[in-house]
Amino acid sequence: MFEHIENFERQTFEHSIPVSSQVLTNLLLFECEKHPFDSDWEDPSIPDRINGILLQLITCLQNRKCPHFFLANVDLLRGVSPSLLDLAAKQSWALIRLLITNQNCIDLL
Repeated sequence: MFEHIENFERQTFEHSIPVSSQVLTNLLLFECEKHPFDSDWEDPSIPDRINGILLQLITCLQNRKCPHFFLANVDLLRGVSPSLLDLAAKQSWALIRLLITNQNCIDLL
């Protein structure tokens, strides 16, 4: 699932990508912590979980900081240019809009 999201962003950006698989993995772990029950991860809830991860991603990009799940002092976005983070935030918003407005979009993931 996250591979598809990362591929979408890779196709969208013509620059280097600040959203690595490590960033997405950490955001997934934070989302798992927020929603610890198996029922939170059943098929009807998956779009909500994806939206939650993308909203966390946007927050990290706008704050220019993404904490590591296990290493609190590690910022996964350290050293990435602010303009690239802004671009990634805009593209992430576009992805959320696409997921919200297109009912069949989640099936493509």
